[in-house]
This record gives sequence, C-alpha cells and structure tokens, in this order.
Amino acid sequence: MFVPSCHNDYCAPCVGKWMSVQIDEGLSILTCPMPECKAPMNDNVIKSLGGRGFISQEKMARLKENRNVDRHNYLKYVLSGEDLELTQWAMTNTQS
Repeated sequence: MFVPSCHNDYCAPCVGKWMSVQIDEGLSILTCPMPECKAPMNDNVIKSLGGRGFISQEKMARLKENRNVDRHNYLKYVLSGEDLELTQWAMTNTQS
C-alpha cells in the first residue's frame, strides 16, 4: 500500500491496523505509520482500505464520528469569541 502524501510504502493489512488504532484513540486525521513522517493519509486511501475490508465498517463509522466531534469543537471555538477576529468574520460571512 503506497501512501501518496509521503511516498512511504506498507502492506495494506498493516496500514489498516495502524489506522484502526488511530481511530480507536479518537483521532480524526489519520497519519502515516512512519514515526518521523506523520503525513496525513489521503481520504481515498482510507476509503479504499475500508472498501477492501482492511478497516472495518465499524471503524469507518467511528472515524466519521471522530471527525464530526472535531468539527463540532472547532465550530464552538469559532463562535466562542476566543479569537475575536475569527468570530466576527464567521458572524459576518455565514448564515445564522
């Protein structure tokens, strides 16, 4: 399995297991297993591994949940006023 973002190469079952562990840890951005790399995994690679059974459908659903939690937390941050400029931009440029 070739990791397009960093050009490292691994077997698909190993990458699938690595990603499953990351998902279990609550991560939403999955990375290359190479310790000194940590390049983000391409969504097409993740979907391919899920479609081929190297990442279970349960884990794929959990990844979606992890990503939704991260998006929700970021939205709360944007609207919190902690970064006033960002909050003002959001209030001006988005629909309520």
